[in-house]
Amino acid sequence: MGIWKECLLGDIVKFQRGYDLPKIKMNGGIYPVVASNGIIGYHDKFTTNEPSITIGRSGTVGKPLLIKGKSWSHNTTLYIKEYKGVDPFFVYYFLKILDLKNYAGGSAVPTLNRNHIHCLHIKIPADISEQKQIASILTVIDDKIELNNRINKNLFEHISTLYKKLISESDISKNLYLSELCDFQEGYVNPAQTNQEYFDGKIKWLRAVDINESFIIDTSRTLTKSGFESAKKSAVIFKPNTIAISKSGTIGKLGIIADYMCGNRAVINIQPKQNQLLIFIYFFLKSKQKELENLAVGSVQKNLYISRLEKLIVPFPTEDLLVDFCKVTDSLLLKIHNNCFENKKLSVIRDTLLPKLMNGEIDVSEVRI
Repeated sequence: MGIWKECLLGDIVKFQRGYDLPKIKMNGGIYPVVASNGIIGYHDKFTTNEPSITIGRSGTVGKPLLIKGKSWSHNTTLYIKEYKGVDPFFVYYFLKILDLKNYAGGSAVPTLNRNHIHCLHIKIPADISEQKQIASILTVIDDKIELNNRINKNLFEHISTLYKKLISESDISKNLYLSELCDFQEGYVNPAQTNQEYFDGKIKWLRAVDINESFIIDTSRTLTKSGFESAKKSAVIFKPNTIAISKSGTIGKLGIIADYMCGNRAVINIQPKQNQLLIFIYFFLKSKQKELENLAVGSVQKNLYISRLEKLIVPFPTEDLLVDFCKVTDSLLLKIHNNCFENKKLSVIRDTLLPKLMNGEIDVSEVRI
């Protein structure tokens, strides 16, 4: 391990506030518009050269995001305008361990000021080649995760094509209500946020924000047994190989539950009565996503209710065609499932290595990926 130097964050990078760009003015160009919560659109002009690294200034404060090309940095972000003799990719990973949200000011709307973080005392490898070595180890892991995500996206699109072909070109033997094919459970576990004894336990707590249009392996928050039981009779556990759908917020967002977990009131669980119907039901609901928002009711906040889902009409193909569809798609679904679990393992490895590499606890020359 080489020499590490102490300096200020402002000694290695210069942050600049992003620029406002209303949604109506985004013209769909090739450059992503990066806000504090991620990409929110595309534009034909850019503010930030590659690699584009931003952190949330307001909204999702302090979270770093890397775009390997040019981008438009939104005014809810701070972007790195200048790198001062450091490797940009090393900087991106280094920002991940700084927990910059703790430096936000303002009580009503917390905001990150670049002048407040430029003066942070840090310690980094003095040799840029060591910085590059550290970044390359972490990049290899993230690149594999990204590759798996692209593969899964393509596999889902292929299954979607097969589903559309099944419905459009097959003989439909009958039309059934969704309630004839599935059972439903409504999530209703919402522990009091002020009671810390309810959180950070072993029970996965599924919220709408965790529904990811793929296999849901983990949740962003967990509950203790007492937190789960605080819902009393309303507390139910969702089983693996069932479908989660958001009933509020982004209405109709779908995911396949891959582990036992409970849900909050913004989530509905759909359980096919026959296991082999999982992927068929999932893509039926996928085909109805644009319509589901119209089924939601409410004046202040719209909600999608089980009673509305139960009445959806499902075009049901003949048994032999359905069996053929399931045979083909089961293997594709298994590949998606395995890629998701591999990504989970890779994420754990990356998140374990990250702080240790960034504080010099692990000698980069001893790491093999």
